[in-house]
Amino acid sequence: EVAYSILDTQDSPYECILWASLKAERLTASGVAAISNSVRDLTGMAISLGQTIVEGFSGSAQDLAEMLDGIQTLLIIDNLESIDGTEVLRLYDNLPDTVNYLFTSRIGVGQSERKFELGPLSNRDSEALFRSLARARGLDGMAKLSAETIGIVIGRLRNSPLAIRWYLLSVEAGERPDLALANQSALLDFCVRSVFNAM
Repeated sequence: EVAYSILDTQDSPYECILWASLKAERLTASGVAAISNSVRDLTGMAISLGQTIVEGFSGSAQDLAEMLDGIQTLLIIDNLESIDGTEVLRLYDNLPDTVNYLFTSRIGVGQSERKFELGPLSNRDSEALFRSLARARGLDGMAKLSAETIGIVIGRLRNSPLAIRWYLLSVEAGERPDLALANQSALLDFCVRSVFNAM
């Protein structure tokens, strides 16, 4: 979302915007599932980023650095907590000064971080998200629930966009709505396991 909004800005300072996700797992209605072909290390990240610019790129971080030299670039890396921090520092050390970074991570990255806490959605936005996702998934009965009922559900889901999405996917997959609310272990595991493992 951020990358596209910057890209669409007339006076964007960037000639190149690169985005990479390091997410290795995704949350499905039936639990946590591995993402095949996910980026898992520095080499994979360099190749993934390079292929955005040149089809068939298979070089190293140093090759990527040479390609980006002198080009004002914004590099967005999502789910930074999924790889070892030393990998990111190696990439940072290799890339030229014309590259700016935006990282998302559930775990801090030390002295260079500038934290932007993301709180829960407002009740109004949570309800709108709930209804629009329910309609998009063909769950018309869920979309037509009363505001009071949806308020209870989104409250139990902590007004979290991910939790709302997971809940509706679970219901779509056949889970009883009350049981999905009562058993959020897969959701919580997905949200905190990487943080827990890092600690």
